[in-house]
Amino acid sequence: MMALLLIVLLLSVAAGIITQTLNGYTYFELPVYLWYFIVPALTSFGFLVMLAMCVHTLVNNKYFGYFAFILVVVLNLFLWSGIDVESNLVQLNGSPGLRYSDMSRFGPFVKAWVFFKTYWWAFGAILMFVAFLFLVRGRESGMRWRLHAAGARLRRNVVLASALLVCWVALGAWGYYNTKVLNTYKSGDEIEELLVRYEKELKRYEGIPQPHYTDLEYAIEIDPYQRRLNYEVTATTRNVDQVPIDSVHLNLPSTVDLEIELPGAELVYSDEDLNYRIYRLAVPLMPGAELNFMVKGNYIAKGFENSVSFRQLVNNGTFFNNMDLIPSIGYSSNGELSDRNDRRKHGLPAKEPMAPLSDEPADRMHTYLMHHSDWVNVRTTISTAEDQIAVAPGSLKKEWTAEGRRYFQYELDHPSMNFYSFLSARYEVARETWTPPGGGQAIDVEVYYHKPHAVNVPRMLNSTKQALTYYTEHFGPYRHKQVRILEFPRYFSFAQAFPGTMPYSESIGFITDLTAEEDIDMVFYVVAHEMGHQYWAHQVIGADMQGATLLSESMAQYSALMVM
Repeated sequence: MMALLLIVLLLSVAAGIITQTLNGYTYFELPVYLWYFIVPALTSFGFLVMLAMCVHTLVNNKYFGYFAFILVVVLNLFLWSGIDVESNLVQLNGSPGLRYSDMSRFGPFVKAWVFFKTYWWAFGAILMFVAFLFLVRGRESGMRWRLHAAGARLRRNVVLASALLVCWVALGAWGYYNTKVLNTYKSGDEIEELLVRYEKELKRYEGIPQPHYTDLEYAIEIDPYQRRLNYEVTATTRNVDQVPIDSVHLNLPSTVDLEIELPGAELVYSDEDLNYRIYRLAVPLMPGAELNFMVKGNYIAKGFENSVSFRQLVNNGTFFNNMDLIPSIGYSSNGELSDRNDRRKHGLPAKEPMAPLSDEPADRMHTYLMHHSDWVNVRTTISTAEDQIAVAPGSLKKEWTAEGRRYFQYELDHPSMNFYSFLSARYEVARETWTPPGGGQAIDVEVYYHKPHAVNVPRMLNSTKQALTYYTEHFGPYRHKQVRILEFPRYFSFAQAFPGTMPYSESIGFITDLTAEEDIDMVFYVVAHEMGHQYWAHQVIGADMQGATLLSESMAQYSALMVM
């Protein structure tokens, strides 16, 4: 059976290679075929083969055996979600799956995948042993006879049975320790209940005056090969309202462990499940006054998880944003349950996707990207492995190496939205400059890319420069001294605009085949679209109400089409 499956898989590989050749592609990555196609298929179908043999042996009828096997598979597909069980230790043949990227290969997915496949093959060995115990030989097929024969066979093979059972139980205990003790996860129903609690218990704080971020200084240490992250952030906030503020409400990021140091404040409310804290200030923050606090945080990958979290931190191609590190201020409606039917089920009122249009100044105090934060100044000192380049928002002020690590200092040239990213990878860098047609300061145009993915880099550079030419002529000056496009692994598939930087997934641009002349140049278009966001969202941005995305997405779409 397994040999037949292997033959089918090898024929599929051959068909794939032939198709690649006919389309002019000759870089055949045979190890990828092996580890991303053949081995996963063999392990998954191999377990199903063992399950099928056990079911057929126990049923001892070909057609009822087919039915029983299909029933088990279907129940396994649909039963667990119905009873809110998401553990891969319970779902037959469960695993978090493999994801492959040219940049970071299988990254953080390998450890958990190997464990769970080993765990289920150990269970498969038990299934095969059960099939051996109840195997029918000769004409006797009654259940009483089969039970008697199974008992006799078990007594003769008690050592093997014990070894198989101990091995599987030990693996299960190790898996439980890693997925429920070292790491934790929440099921879909548990997450839904937390969203309901968040709204029911904290909604009363929505709209109360809160300080706004104005300045942030980061010190970040990335260890990409151990998947570790340490950081400190010094944050400055200001009371932009006309009334004193007596308490600060913080929504904490859920991925990292962090501490908040807020001098002269008392922690009066803390819910670790909702990641919400309230600090009462000893002295109310008067209008126009500033409040400083410090955030210290870390993330350390421990063991393996039921499903890989914080996929942003990987061995090559780390990409996370500031809200993965710092708390957002004030109650956020983004933390509410959004599905209409789910809200009705929990007795919550209907909710519009965005607030209705309003002329009230209080309703226009916040952008749709982030409440309680306007244009901010950002300074960053970031370090990474010696063979990688770390990138943060703004101009590079300083670079050095110490104790086997590379350090970089960046600073924003212009106050920007409090929405930006940090990246680290073994980058190659393509650099050009763009000078405004009417004269003025040249802009550095840079593409940070994985070395084998250079084919579309010239298109990206060209698109960026053409976009700058059109946008500066029709919309106004570009606010930064550089434009950076940075590649990140295909574990995510999108491009995104941050101040002066545009992370771009390898899967939607860097490896796009544009050899057919009649095809639309999507690489050029997406770069122009994201460049449009440097104006629409990062200069002109709507309040958090209906129509806000018209000023960002629709205008960026229009801008890109004008550049095409």
